Parts: sequence; structure tokens; C-alpha cells
Amino acid sequence: MISANKAVDGENIKINLTVNDTGNYSINGSSIQIIYYRKESVFFMADSISQGDLLITKLDTINKIVSCTFYFDAVNDTIRYQIRNGRFDLKY
Repeated sequence: MISANKAVDGENIKINLTVNDTGNYSINGSSIQIIYYRKESVFFMADSISQGDLLITKLDTINKIVSCTFYFDAVNDTIRYQIRNGRFDLKY
């Protein structure tokens, strides 16, 4: 499993991947899990009800680098956040 985490200005997005190749993946909670944390220490999960896609453009398993773009809706109870134009270039 690949786990990438990025925090900016009190917001944090964590992505867990169980994929082996580059490509476009639907965020559905099975092979890709996304958790979005807000400043208030409340977290929102992109689940099978939420829409979202993740495009892995680079997956270097030797140097452990993953690059991707993504969008998704994060849901917690009745609150929905729309995350758009996301991007990761991280070591895992």
C-alpha cells in the first residue's frame, strides 16, 4: 500500500492507494481511500457515495515517488466539501 500525506494551512489530505500502475482511478473506498482533515480536527472521507477521480501520472516504486492529480467530494454527516484541482508530488 502507498500512503501520501500533505498538509497546508491547517488542512490535510491523506491518500492511501493499493494500485500498482499509473492511470485514472475512481475514488471508491476500496483501492483508493482519501481522508480530508480540517483545522477544526474534523475529518471527512471520500467514500463510495462521493464522486471523485485520481489520475496517477508517475509511480516510481524504486525511488518511492508518486505524482497524481485528483478531485473529490469529502462528506461527514451532512457536510460536503468539494475538493478540486488537487495535486500530489510526494515521496512515500
